Amino acid sequence: MKVAYIHQENLSSYSLMLMLNEAFGKRNVTAISGKRFSVTDLSPYDMLVLPGTATEENPYFDLFLPQDVTYLRKQVEEGMIIWTDCAATYHVCDYIQYTDSDLNPKSQRGLNWIEATGAGPVSGRALPRSASSKFMDVATQRIIYDGHTAEICYGNGPGLHLSPSETLNPSVKIIARYKDVENNPVAALTKRIGRGLLISTGVLVQIAPDEMKEALPYPEAEAHRRSLFNKLVQVEPQRLHFRDYLINEARQHYRGLRTGRKTASLLDFPPSPLTA
Repeated sequence: MKVAYIHQENLSSYSLMLMLNEAFGKRNVTAISGKRFSVTDLSPYDMLVLPGTATEENPYFDLFLPQDVTYLRKQVEEGMIIWTDCAATYHVCDYIQYTDSDLNPKSQRGLNWIEATGAGPVSGRALPRSASSKFMDVATQRIIYDGHTAEICYGNGPGLHLSPSETLNPSVKIIARYKDVENNPVAALTKRIGRGLLISTGVLVQIAPDEMKEALPYPEAEAHRRSLFNKLVQVEPQRLHFRDYLINEARQHYRGLRTGRKTASLLDFPPSPLTA
């Protein structure tokens, strides 16, 4: 598989890049500048990854012009996989509701690729980002999926509240739900769009404990880093299992297209190791 991800200053792409390099091999992973997205040919790629944001503002409303959205939708319908993370997952919902770290409610319409309200943060108030640590706005949330429970990094992402029709839509597969949040909103799903696939998550499955091993000189940030690092070390096998589950969703769809199948499912292919 050939994979591309959007990269620019206000997007959190580094952790995703590490995950994608490990899963698909560095030679198969390409960074696309957000500033040049409008003139980028996506046809060489099988999957495009849209990262979360490094701020509380959603950059995708400015990043994608209407013609970009039309082009991206066409690519998906023709078979591309789109992986959305955090802020990007808000953006593909019909309706967005967000409460910032100052308790200001914000709402706007999204792309309506998923008939759902993307509401967040699921814990209520957003964790504010700090200049002393890029991980100050990261905590963990427990999710349930396929008979498993996993505690995964979480950074103000959405819970997906699907419309009744989307809940019954055979093209939608609910992958995971938040375990400890009222009404257990969806934490991850896939949706077939034409011949393509949308993979959307509200949790940060890409963040490994190794990324926060270094001590920080700021007491508050260091206390948070140490606590989060210790928790992530403890639950790392859970993250790896859920990461592999999502990666296999992408692989199975890609293989289904390659073999001429209209639909691929977990029953079609056994779990595969994360190799290029």
